[in-house]
Amino acid sequence: MEEAKANHTNLVMQNQKLQKLVQVKKAVFAKSKSEGEMNDYKYLRTLGNAYVVRKKLKETQDRYNKLSEEMQNQLYRKQTNLHNIREKLAKFKEEI
Repeated sequence: MEEAKANHTNLVMQNQKLQKLVQVKKAVFAKSKSEGEMNDYKYLRTLGNAYVVRKKLKETQDRYNKLSEEMQNQLYRKQTNLHNIREKLAKFKEEI
């Protein structure tokens, strides 16, 4: 009987130690899970920021391409106008 009581006491102490170990493991697991969720959140936020930056870059490139095209057209018109003026000046000089 005494051996059973000693065995029971030993098992109770082992049970308490294991329960404490389980609590510690649960705390560590919860912490690592929350860190993992935080890393996922940071990744998604960074991914969203990268998308916004790419979108702004594309818009800026489109705007500058349009501006460049307009300036090229304006240059072409001025060169055409200059060519016409030179021709008229040459004809005027011939008439004189």
